[in-house]
Amino acid sequence: MVVNADMISSAEGELKVWKDSARDCHNKCRGFSMWPGTYMFFQIGDDEDEETFKTGENEEAVRVKVIKTRVLEEKSDPTDVVEIGSKKGDGLRVVCDDGSVLEVLLVQPATRKAMDAKSFVNGLRGKSLRWVKMPEENPEESC
Repeated sequence: MVVNADMISSAEGELKVWKDSARDCHNKCRGFSMWPGTYMFFQIGDDEDEETFKTGENEEAVRVKVIKTRVLEEKSDPTDVVEIGSKKGDGLRVVCDDGSVLEVLLVQPATRKAMDAKSFVNGLRGKSLRWVKMPEENPEESC
């Protein structure tokens, strides 16, 4: 049976760790590696305004292209805090909704070259890092 598939849009490349597992996010990263690529939004800064982090309403969320990931065998309590692993060569540990851990190894911030996770964290100069859920735009409202 032949079935027509919809065109892939660049918006499908967002890694939605608040509803997908680490395995699903990793497979999306591999599948969309050529085009459209995958990305996440991160909040960089201190933890003073806890409510802003939870709602994702802060306008300073940074879009970061995620180039390479792997799935870790460990489980953790769901959190939006992103931390670097303790060993050399470890990446950013992002805990997904089901408790599975996605390790982001290679990223590319906007207007920068691709870099490993350690270099990205070093550039933050001690600031905290959290993933944020950006509000989805409703195409019916924009008409």
